[in-house]
Amino acid sequence: MEIEENILGLEQKYSIESPHTEHVSKLAETLFEAFRKECGLRKRHLKLLQVAGWLHDIAYSTDSRNHVIAAGRLLADNRVGGFEHDEWLMVIGVILLHKRDWRSMLKTPEFPRLDGESLLVVKKLAAMLRIADGLDHGHLQDASIVYCRRGKKVDRIGVHCRWYENNIVWAEGKADLWETICKRPFRIEGSSDRPRLLYEGLVRKSDPLISVVRRILYSQWCTMRDNVPGMLDSGRPECLHDYRVALRRFRAILKLFRSRIDVDGVDEILQRLGNLSDQLGEARDLHVAEEWLIRLSDECEIPAGRMDELQEKVRHANETVRTVLQSEECMATVNLISRFLRIDLPRLERSLDCPAFAVYACDIWPGLLPDFSGFNIDELRSGNEELLHETRKEIRRARYHAEFLAPAGGKEVRRMAKNLRSAVGALGDVRDLRAVRQWLNEESLEDAAVESESKAWSRFDKVWSRLVS
Repeated sequence: MEIEENILGLEQKYSIESPHTEHVSKLAETLFEAFRKECGLRKRHLKLLQVAGWLHDIAYSTDSRNHVIAAGRLLADNRVGGFEHDEWLMVIGVILLHKRDWRSMLKTPEFPRLDGESLLVVKKLAAMLRIADGLDHGHLQDASIVYCRRGKKVDRIGVHCRWYENNIVWAEGKADLWETICKRPFRIEGSSDRPRLLYEGLVRKSDPLISVVRRILYSQWCTMRDNVPGMLDSGRPECLHDYRVALRRFRAILKLFRSRIDVDGVDEILQRLGNLSDQLGEARDLHVAEEWLIRLSDECEIPAGRMDELQEKVRHANETVRTVLQSEECMATVNLISRFLRIDLPRLERSLDCPAFAVYACDIWPGLLPDFSGFNIDELRSGNEELLHETRKEIRRARYHAEFLAPAGGKEVRRMAKNLRSAVGALGDVRDLRAVRQWLNEESLEDAAVESESKAWSRFDKVWSRLVS
């Protein structure tokens, strides 16, 4: 009891992201129980591993960039009651070795001096913590270990991810210490749900509202982060598309709950993300134009040089994307959001008494829907580009809200989310085709583009009839 009370005090003092650290600690405990005997560990070592799991990110709020080294320094002066001095040094050692480059930690002055037997125990416990930490790389607490097996030559675990499959990739990357110490390959056999809706499996109806908001924001942050390499390395259009969609979803949910999230920096995050979306908009428009031009070329001949001209613009825009993503402004935005997700929201989650997600969803859903009967569809068709843009934005925002509430809102909200997605897609095709026609200004493409736009309007009319009924 003394240890748990002291840990709770440290969690509150240093704003530890307890949903993540507690989940990591439980995953590490599962590995310990399964492999303890084979690894030559004793039952008393479990408490060292549990506490290391609870405190492995303790210094993130004070030094996010160097939080592992900072944790070693901080904990050297904050021994938890209930531990002997040597035991506490072992906890610090386990935490230091959870850093990706664990070998470098062994050479730092912060790494405690341990006898050979204690150091070996620390390495084995750290090997478990590293894998467990990788299994919650998305900070979504959606991974569970379903079995652990020691074969003749290979150690295996089965992991089920309800939402974020990349947890497994990161855990595999952090299994290197295990393979070094145990001298056996470590394999993770993964399985995952295939959600029919965006957040299905990620949140439950009974979850507290702020917990749901935190995980959904994290999910979109993971999507943004995971698409950055593809944007930097090769300018892949689908990566830029997925990044901007996740960015817009993040902003939409944050705006929806702005009144409930009393945290400094939220307005700055919204502004920075809006600016970032605008800076990436031209590249996305050019990617779309290129995609449409390729599709239209199947139906008519593209004038000589026009495709080359467009692809040159695309290359220039991709360079702009790289410049934006590597800018100091973008890095500052990343740091601000990371602090918000890892420190501010978990702290708010601990202190705020929130209704269950399902209760909130039932209360708020009717007021989030736009009045579909009030839309002037005839004027929308007439070529009013500003109206088309604003209408699409309003429907898209309603779509994001419906996707968010769908896990708790029942069949009606699920159906609405699906229809809104189709409506946004159809209007997006209309907008893109008009932009392509205006940019090319070529009679040879006019008939094919008009026909494609007509098909998009037909899709829109079909789904719109369902929305207004």
